[in-house]
Amino acid sequence: ARRLGRVLAGTQGIDLRGALAPNATFDLSRDPDTADLLARSLRAFGAQSEIGLDPTAFSVDQAARPTPFPGLVSFGDRDADAAIFYGRSREIAEAIEELRSMRANADRRPLAILGVSGAGKSSFLKAGVIPRLRREPRSWLPLRVFRPGIDALDGFARAISQTLADHGAAEAPGEIRERLEDALAEDTDPDALAAVLDHLSEKLRTAAGSPGATILISVDQVEELLRDDSPAAAKLIACLAAVSKGPRGWMTALTIRADRLPDLQAHPGFGQLKTRGYDLRQMP
Repeated sequence: ARRLGRVLAGTQGIDLRGALAPNATFDLSRDPDTADLLARSLRAFGAQSEIGLDPTAFSVDQAARPTPFPGLVSFGDRDADAAIFYGRSREIAEAIEELRSMRANADRRPLAILGVSGAGKSSFLKAGVIPRLRREPRSWLPLRVFRPGIDALDGFARAISQTLADHGAAEAPGEIRERLEDALAEDTDPDALAAVLDHLSEKLRTAAGSPGATILISVDQVEELLRDDSPAAAKLIACLAAVSKGPRGWMTALTIRADRLPDLQAHPGFGQLKTRGYDLRQMP
Protein backbone atom coordinates (compact mmCIF):
# COMPACT_ATOMS: atom_id res chain seq x y z
CA ALA A 1 0.00 0.00 0.00
CA ARG A 2 2.86 2.40 0.80
CA ARG A 3 4.56 1.64 -2.54
CA LEU A 4 1.28 2.15 -4.37
CA GLY A 5 0.80 5.45 -2.56
CA ARG A 6 4.16 6.66 -3.78
CA VAL A 7 3.31 5.60 -7.35
CA LEU A 8 -0.03 7.41 -7.18
CA ALA A 9 1.69 10.55 -5.87
CA GLY A 10 3.45 10.97 -9.23
CA THR A 11 1.99 11.54 -12.66
CA GLN A 12 1.94 8.21 -14.53
CA GLY A 13 -0.21 9.27 -17.45
CA ILE A 14 -2.92 6.87 -16.23
CA ASP A 15 -5.06 7.61 -13.19
CA LEU A 16 -5.09 4.38 -11.15
CA ARG A 17 -7.12 5.67 -8.22
CA GLY A 18 -10.37 4.22 -9.58
CA ALA A 19 -8.90 0.72 -9.20
CA LEU A 20 -7.91 1.28 -5.56
CA ALA A 21 -10.26 -0.49 -3.12
CA PRO A 22 -11.08 0.97 0.34
CA ASN A 23 -8.73 -1.54 1.98
CA ALA A 24 -5.88 -0.22 -0.23
CA THR A 25 -5.77 -3.30 -2.46
CA PHE A 26 -5.42 -2.83 -6.19
CA ASP A 27 -8.26 -4.28 -8.32
CA LEU A 28 -8.49 -3.38 -12.00
CA SER A 29 -11.95 -4.94 -12.28
CA ARG A 30 -13.27 -1.93 -10.29
CA ASP A 31 -12.39 0.40 -13.17
CA PRO A 32 -12.75 -1.21 -16.64
CA ASP A 33 -11.87 2.01 -18.46
CA THR A 34 -8.54 2.24 -16.66
CA ALA A 35 -7.93 -1.46 -17.21
CA ASP A 36 -8.51 -1.04 -20.96
CA LEU A 37 -6.22 2.02 -21.12
CA LEU A 38 -3.52 0.18 -19.18
CA ALA A 39 -3.77 -2.86 -21.47
CA ARG A 40 -3.48 -0.70 -24.60
CA SER A 41 -0.54 1.19 -23.11
CA LEU A 42 1.28 -2.06 -22.28
CA ARG A 43 0.74 -3.29 -25.85
CA ALA A 44 2.07 0.00 -27.20
CA PHE A 45 5.14 -0.23 -24.96
CA GLY A 46 5.74 -3.81 -26.05
CA ALA A 47 5.46 -2.78 -29.69
CA GLN A 48 7.86 0.09 -29.11
CA SER A 49 10.51 -2.01 -27.38
CA GLU A 50 10.16 -5.28 -29.29
CA ILE A 51 9.37 -4.38 -32.89
CA GLY A 52 10.85 -0.88 -32.93
CA LEU A 53 8.23 1.69 -33.89
CA ASP A 54 10.95 4.32 -33.57
CA PRO A 55 13.29 4.17 -36.61
CA THR A 56 16.29 4.40 -34.27
CA ALA A 57 15.54 0.79 -33.25
CA PHE A 58 16.99 -0.23 -36.64
CA SER A 59 20.69 0.00 -37.46
CA VAL A 60 21.80 2.47 -40.08
CA ASP A 61 23.50 0.61 -42.95
CA GLN A 62 25.45 3.06 -45.06
CA ALA A 63 26.50 0.31 -47.46
CA ALA A 64 22.87 -0.45 -48.30
CA ARG A 65 21.68 3.15 -47.98
CA PRO A 66 24.60 5.55 -48.62
CA THR A 67 22.18 8.48 -48.54
CA PRO A 68 19.04 8.82 -46.40
CA PHE A 69 17.23 10.68 -49.20
CA PRO A 70 15.85 8.29 -51.85
CA GLY A 71 14.25 11.11 -53.85
CA LEU A 72 11.27 10.00 -55.92
CA VAL A 73 12.07 6.30 -55.47
CA SER A 74 10.11 4.64 -52.69
CA PHE A 75 11.86 3.15 -49.67
CA GLY A 76 12.61 -0.58 -49.74
CA ASP A 77 11.51 -3.33 -47.36
CA ARG A 78 14.85 -3.83 -45.60
CA ASP A 79 15.96 -2.81 -42.11
CA ALA A 80 18.32 -0.30 -43.73
CA ASP A 81 15.28 1.53 -45.09
CA ALA A 82 13.32 1.26 -41.84
CA ALA A 83 16.23 3.00 -40.08
CA ILE A 84 15.73 6.18 -42.13
CA PHE A 85 11.94 6.13 -42.53
CA TYR A 86 10.61 8.77 -40.13
CA GLY A 87 7.30 10.40 -39.33
CA ARG A 88 4.84 7.51 -39.52
CA SER A 89 5.13 5.78 -36.12
CA ARG A 90 1.46 6.30 -35.21
CA GLU A 91 0.23 5.04 -38.57
CA ILE A 92 2.60 2.05 -38.45
CA ALA A 93 1.26 1.10 -35.02
CA GLU A 94 -2.34 1.39 -36.26
CA ALA A 95 -1.74 -0.71 -39.38
CA ILE A 96 0.09 -3.42 -37.43
CA GLU A 97 -2.72 -3.49 -34.88
CA GLU A 98 -5.19 -3.92 -37.76
CA LEU A 99 -3.21 -6.89 -39.06
CA ARG A 100 -2.91 -8.42 -35.59
CA SER A 101 -6.65 -8.07 -35.06
CA MET A 102 -7.38 -9.67 -38.43
CA ARG A 103 -4.99 -12.54 -37.68
CA ALA A 104 -6.51 -13.11 -34.23
CA ASN A 105 -10.04 -13.19 -35.69
CA ALA A 106 -9.14 -15.32 -38.74
CA ASP A 107 -10.16 -12.40 -40.97
CA ARG A 108 -8.45 -13.20 -44.26
CA ARG A 109 -9.64 -10.21 -46.24
CA PRO A 110 -6.75 -8.29 -47.81
CA LEU A 111 -5.74 -5.17 -45.89
CA ALA A 112 -5.90 -2.38 -48.48
CA ILE A 113 -3.68 0.60 -47.67
CA LEU A 114 -5.50 3.48 -49.35
CA GLY A 115 -4.26 6.96 -50.11
CA VAL A 116 -3.95 9.61 -52.79
CA SER A 117 -1.09 9.48 -55.26
CA GLY A 118 2.09 10.62 -53.51
CA ALA A 119 0.88 9.89 -49.98
CA GLY A 120 3.71 7.39 -49.48
CA LYS A 121 1.74 4.14 -49.48
CA SER A 122 4.58 2.08 -50.98
CA SER A 123 7.21 3.37 -48.55
CA PHE A 124 4.79 2.99 -45.64
CA LEU A 125 4.21 -0.69 -46.41
CA LYS A 126 7.80 -1.52 -47.31
CA ALA A 127 9.87 0.50 -44.82
CA GLY A 128 7.21 0.98 -42.15
CA VAL A 129 5.14 -2.18 -41.72
CA ILE A 130 7.14 -5.10 -43.17
CA PRO A 131 10.45 -4.71 -41.26
CA ARG A 132 8.55 -4.54 -37.98
CA LEU A 133 6.47 -7.62 -38.70
CA ARG A 134 9.73 -9.49 -39.29
CA ARG A 135 10.51 -8.81 -35.63
CA GLU A 136 7.52 -10.95 -34.65
CA PRO A 137 8.70 -14.26 -36.17
CA ARG A 138 6.37 -16.40 -34.06
CA SER A 139 3.40 -14.59 -35.59
CA TRP A 140 4.48 -13.23 -38.96
CA LEU A 141 6.49 -14.31 -41.98
CA PRO A 142 6.20 -11.47 -44.52
CA LEU A 143 7.19 -12.14 -48.10
CA ARG A 144 9.27 -9.56 -49.92
CA VAL A 145 7.04 -6.80 -51.29
CA PHE A 146 6.48 -6.86 -55.05
CA ARG A 147 4.72 -4.86 -57.74
CA PRO A 148 2.71 -6.68 -60.43
CA GLY A 149 4.84 -5.09 -63.15
CA ILE A 150 5.11 -6.64 -66.59
CA ASP A 151 4.65 -10.23 -65.39
CA ALA A 152 2.49 -10.33 -62.27
CA LEU A 153 2.82 -14.05 -61.52
CA ASP A 154 6.60 -13.82 -61.88
CA GLY A 155 6.61 -11.07 -59.24
CA PHE A 156 4.83 -13.37 -56.80
CA ALA A 157 7.19 -16.26 -57.52
CA ARG A 158 10.23 -14.01 -57.06
CA ALA A 159 8.88 -12.71 -53.74
CA ILE A 160 8.65 -16.30 -52.46
CA SER A 161 12.08 -17.21 -53.84
CA GLN A 162 13.74 -14.11 -52.33
CA THR A 163 12.11 -14.72 -48.96
CA LEU A 164 13.35 -18.32 -48.96
CA ALA A 165 16.84 -17.04 -49.81
CA ASP A 166 16.65 -14.54 -46.92
CA HIS A 167 16.25 -17.55 -44.61
CA GLY A 168 18.98 -19.66 -46.19
CA ALA A 169 16.82 -21.84 -48.45
CA ALA A 170 16.95 -21.96 -52.22
CA GLU A 171 14.30 -22.43 -54.88
CA ALA A 172 14.39 -20.76 -58.27
CA PRO A 173 11.50 -18.40 -59.05
CA GLY A 174 11.00 -20.19 -62.36
CA GLU A 175 10.33 -23.47 -60.56
CA ILE A 176 7.84 -21.82 -58.20
CA ARG A 177 6.07 -20.12 -61.08
CA GLU A 178 5.88 -23.39 -63.04
CA ARG A 179 4.27 -25.15 -60.10
CA LEU A 180 1.70 -22.37 -59.69
CA GLU A 181 0.90 -22.40 -63.42
CA ASP A 182 0.47 -26.17 -63.42
CA ALA A 183 -1.95 -25.89 -60.51
CA LEU A 184 -3.90 -23.16 -62.31
CA ALA A 185 -4.25 -25.07 -65.58
CA GLU A 186 -7.85 -25.62 -66.67
CA ASP A 187 -7.64 -29.41 -66.65
CA THR A 188 -6.19 -29.77 -63.13
CA ASP A 189 -7.88 -30.61 -59.86
CA PRO A 190 -9.54 -27.46 -58.40
CA ASP A 191 -7.75 -28.20 -55.12
CA ALA A 192 -4.33 -28.29 -56.79
CA LEU A 193 -3.59 -24.61 -56.14
CA ALA A 194 -4.35 -25.01 -52.44
CA ALA A 195 -1.97 -27.97 -52.31
CA VAL A 196 0.84 -25.97 -53.95
CA LEU A 197 0.28 -23.04 -51.58
CA ASP A 198 0.32 -25.44 -48.61
CA HIS A 199 3.63 -26.90 -49.82
CA LEU A 200 5.16 -23.45 -50.28
CA SER A 201 3.96 -22.29 -46.88
CA GLU A 202 5.48 -25.34 -45.21
CA LYS A 203 8.81 -24.73 -46.95
CA LEU A 204 8.79 -21.03 -45.98
CA ARG A 205 7.96 -21.69 -42.33
CA THR A 206 10.57 -24.45 -42.08
CA ALA A 207 13.26 -22.20 -43.57
CA ALA A 208 12.35 -19.35 -41.21
CA GLY A 209 11.98 -21.60 -38.15
CA SER A 210 8.51 -20.15 -37.57
CA PRO A 211 6.02 -23.05 -37.63
CA GLY A 212 3.04 -21.01 -36.46
CA ALA A 213 3.67 -17.81 -38.44
CA THR A 214 1.16 -16.26 -40.83
CA ILE A 215 2.68 -15.64 -44.27
CA LEU A 216 1.89 -12.13 -45.52
CA ILE A 217 1.77 -11.47 -49.27
CA SER A 218 2.36 -7.76 -49.95
CA VAL A 219 1.41 -6.40 -53.37
CA ASP A 220 2.42 -2.81 -54.03
CA GLN A 221 0.38 -0.64 -56.42
CA VAL A 222 -2.19 -3.32 -57.07
CA GLU A 223 -4.02 -0.95 -59.44
CA GLU A 224 -1.50 -2.12 -62.06
CA LEU A 225 -3.38 -5.44 -62.09
CA LEU A 226 -6.66 -3.70 -62.89
CA ARG A 227 -5.47 -2.57 -66.33
CA ASP A 228 -3.56 -5.77 -67.10
CA ASP A 229 -5.55 -8.35 -69.05
CA SER A 230 -2.63 -10.77 -69.47
CA PRO A 231 -2.85 -14.43 -68.40
CA ALA A 232 -0.13 -13.81 -65.78
CA ALA A 233 -2.23 -11.08 -64.11
CA ALA A 234 -5.30 -13.34 -64.08
CA LYS A 235 -3.24 -16.10 -62.47
CA LEU A 236 -1.92 -13.81 -59.72
CA ILE A 237 -5.46 -12.64 -58.99
CA ALA A 238 -6.50 -16.30 -58.76
CA CYS A 239 -3.70 -16.91 -56.24
CA LEU A 240 -4.76 -13.91 -54.12
CA ALA A 241 -8.39 -15.07 -54.22
CA ALA A 242 -7.33 -18.59 -53.21
CA VAL A 243 -5.36 -17.24 -50.26
CA SER A 244 -8.37 -15.25 -49.01
CA LYS A 245 -10.66 -18.27 -48.89
CA GLY A 246 -8.46 -21.35 -49.18
CA PRO A 247 -5.34 -22.45 -47.31
CA ARG A 248 -5.04 -21.08 -43.80
CA GLY A 249 -1.94 -19.32 -42.60
CA TRP A 250 -1.81 -16.73 -45.41
CA MET A 251 -2.85 -13.08 -45.46
CA THR A 252 -2.53 -10.27 -47.98
CA ALA A 253 -1.73 -6.56 -47.81
CA LEU A 254 -2.21 -4.26 -50.80
CA THR A 255 -1.45 -0.65 -51.60
CA ILE A 256 -3.85 1.12 -53.95
CA ARG A 257 -4.75 4.68 -54.83
CA ALA A 258 -7.99 5.64 -53.13
CA ASP A 259 -9.59 6.69 -56.42
CA ARG A 260 -8.98 3.21 -57.86
CA LEU A 261 -10.75 1.31 -55.07
CA PRO A 262 -14.09 1.29 -56.96
CA ASP A 263 -12.26 -0.24 -59.95
CA LEU A 264 -10.83 -2.94 -57.68
CA GLN A 265 -14.31 -3.72 -56.35
CA ALA A 266 -15.77 -3.84 -59.87
CA HIS A 267 -12.97 -5.94 -61.39
CA PRO A 268 -14.24 -9.43 -62.40
CA GLY A 269 -11.29 -11.19 -60.78
CA PHE A 270 -11.60 -9.26 -57.53
CA GLY A 271 -15.40 -9.17 -57.55
CA GLN A 272 -15.83 -11.54 -54.62
CA LEU A 273 -12.73 -10.33 -52.79
CA LYS A 274 -13.77 -8.00 -49.98
CA THR A 275 -11.09 -5.79 -48.47
CA ARG A 276 -10.48 -4.12 -45.13
CA GLY A 277 -9.18 -0.59 -45.64
CA TYR A 278 -6.57 1.49 -43.87
CA ASP A 279 -6.65 5.17 -44.83
CA LEU A 280 -3.16 6.65 -45.10
CA ARG A 281 -3.25 10.43 -45.27
CA GLN A 282 -0.60 12.67 -46.79
CA MET A 283 2.07 14.03 -44.47
CA PRO A 284 1.28 17.60 -43.38
